[in-house]
Amino acid sequence: MPDTRTVIDTEKKERQQAAALALMDWSKWLVTLEPAAILAISGAVKFGPESVLDPRGKTLLILSLASAVISLIAATFTLGGMATVIERLPSKEPDEKGLYDMSVYGHLRVWHSVFVEHLFFVLGILFFSVFLCISIAKRQ
Repeated sequence: MPDTRTVIDTEKKERQQAAALALMDWSKWLVTLEPAAILAISGAVKFGPESVLDPRGKTLLILSLASAVISLIAATFTLGGMATVIERLPSKEPDEKGLYDMSVYGHLRVWHSVFVEHLFFVLGILFFSVFLCISIAKRQ
């Protein structure tokens, strides 16, 4: 008869592996999507001798671009660190209540890089959306 602790650890490992794979899928999606967002942002810029963007538009585009790049970098860090996390599953350290609490890259936790990739993904969308709204309103 299998030890109850072994069964619990096996079930925990399976759940955490599934969570890690879902997180990796999300991060891969972001790594694929962010370059397209960067292209969309750059498409709004008219390169030439005269700039058609006002300072507010330039600022919003710069913030949107910076957010997309930061999100992309954080997503690559998340993907790069997940292999070591999966190797150590199930989490057993006292300060690791789950997958997001596991350490990666020294003192960083998984949740740190995931939080940065999500936050800046959303900020990039918001900055670009505000830029588009202002641009559309100016044309009316």
